[in-house]
Amino acid sequence: MQEHLGRKRVSLATGELEPPVAELLASSSGDSWKGMRLDHSTLPPTERQEGYLTHHSVVVHVGPKVEFEASWPGKRPHVTELHAGAVTIIPAGVPYRARWDAPWEVITVRLSAEGPGALMPTAPRGLLRLAVAAGDPLLRDLAFALRKEAQEDPEGSELYAEALGSAMVAHLIRQYGTPAPAARLHRGGLPKRRLKDLRDYVEAHLGAPLHLPQLAALAGRSVRQFARAFKESTALTPHQFVLLRRIERAKALLTSTNLPVAEIAAACGFASQSRFASAFRRFTRATPSAYRSTLG
Repeated sequence: MQEHLGRKRVSLATGELEPPVAELLASSSGDSWKGMRLDHSTLPPTERQEGYLTHHSVVVHVGPKVEFEASWPGKRPHVTELHAGAVTIIPAGVPYRARWDAPWEVITVRLSAEGPGALMPTAPRGLLRLAVAAGDPLLRDLAFALRKEAQEDPEGSELYAEALGSAMVAHLIRQYGTPAPAARLHRGGLPKRRLKDLRDYVEAHLGAPLHLPQLAALAGRSVRQFARAFKESTALTPHQFVLLRRIERAKALLTSTNLPVAEIAAACGFASQSRFASAFRRFTRATPSAYRSTLG
């Protein structure tokens, strides 16, 4: 048994202080975000022995400045002061050591390196180098946007979170790795038959979770290629398209049935009634109940 003393712990058996533990401030929940996970936490001062990660990590420093030291094969130890907004990139499989001298408040985005839900392609198109204290406003802002989504609703929009994750992956590949060869896409985006199949699939599954890797697989594309081709074909991102179809389905149900608003939200694939109401109001400038009473 252990007793917590702030961020440190004391063993009731020996009375000795044990290493402090990380304090979790926010996190994405479970498997709701396929292929990635976000944690906003404060890490205690630590010296990590050499090891490697099985996932790619984007770490954004958000607290007071911290002296940080890292080393990896073939490089001299890198010592720097991390200021708010600094980004550190740790690719999967790269051995490294690290040390920091004060509590370190960070947003960490973990990207799966393998498996069916992986957003990051495998080598040689994955990350090739570890980067410390990179001045990268885009990665910083994407991490902040993902944190906001996790704080507002950890079970929130999978497509929106995955769109942010895919944008992060595309930027990582371009800036820190070897970009994939340009794909030969059908002129105008996706072939008409493939686009129709995708539309039909979305319509048939509006009440279920719809993930970017899942839609990309149906289109026979990588996530990055699919998002680009889909927007070229429809002028909408996959997230925008699915959200519009869900709103249209909700409008039809509101005016043609007596189902409670909560049941309509679930039937249209929204994680909660409050998220449904917020999205519906953005598109129609009315609450679901007001829309029903006016047009029902």
